[in-house]
Amino acid sequence: MKSIRVSDSDTSMLKEFYQTELAKTQERLEHLRGVLRQIDGSGGRRGPGRPPGSSPAKRRGRKRGPGRPKGSVSRGRPAGARTKAAAGPKPQAVSGGKQPRGKWNQFILGTIQSSSNPVQIQTLVDKGMAKFKDKDRKRVQQAINNTATALRKRGILKSVGQKGVRKKALSIVG
Repeated sequence: MKSIRVSDSDTSMLKEFYQTELAKTQERLEHLRGVLRQIDGSGGRRGPGRPPGSSPAKRRGRKRGPGRPKGSVSRGRPAGARTKAAAGPKPQAVSGGKQPRGKWNQFILGTIQSSSNPVQIQTLVDKGMAKFKDKDRKRVQQAINNTATALRKRGILKSVGQKGVRKKALSIVG
């Protein structure tokens, strides 16, 4: 390690600075010890047999909301909310330009039924863009993929294809 050469006046200034810092730190340490003694003496949150400075065990269970009395946990709907029977019929949502997904169900099933062979999704996308005059290929492909997946899950359609071939075709079950 390199040695640093400091003049006598700088040495005395450094010594004085570090002595005052040491005195401040010792005062702070005494203050902290006094606070800990007060906590130990007044039955603080520390449990018996737990060393000073350790935190209590983590509580399990649901947290109470702010301003809720002990033992009160919010369950279900908030106070003043109406039940389904009292609410009445739900108003129909107005679609803002979004057409119902039913048009894609009808389109996919009609196209596959009119064809004697299974139909690839790319063919469905091309025909869908032409029929509905939609220029956004990505949106049409996503709508057809989502609808075809839903029809597959309901057991109306099945995927037909060779193993290892990425492009699969759709056919109607039955």
